[in-house]
Amino acid sequence: MRKRYLLITVLIATLVAGCSGAPGKLQGHVLYQDGSPAAGVKVTVHALQEQAQAPGVYVEGEVVAESTTDEQGSYQIDDLSPAKYVVKSTDGEHATQRMVEVKSGRTSQADLTLSQ
Repeated sequence: MRKRYLLITVLIATLVAGCSGAPGKLQGHVLYQDGSPAAGVKVTVHALQEQAQAPGVYVEGEVVAESTTDEQGSYQIDDLSPAKYVVKSTDGEHATQRMVEVKSGRTSQADLTLSQ
């Protein structure tokens, strides 16, 4: 009986830990409209908060992560909580943004094209 209780406790703890949501990753490329890579540009990730009064309507929140693209315009951000975010990129002159959902234990793709 004691072994059964221990087994049930371990199973419940495992299920609860899995429901809390392991961090996810976000990766992508930032390009200019002509297809060339946007190297060295800033990428910011902003939290989104759903409005209680208007389900399905989100308001942009604080910056939760930042990165800079490499020579190929690639970026990666690790350890993001599962949620919806706005990803923004700018080179100081051109900018773009899009919404993305990060899922538990997965890598989400968010490619961006800077307007010129």
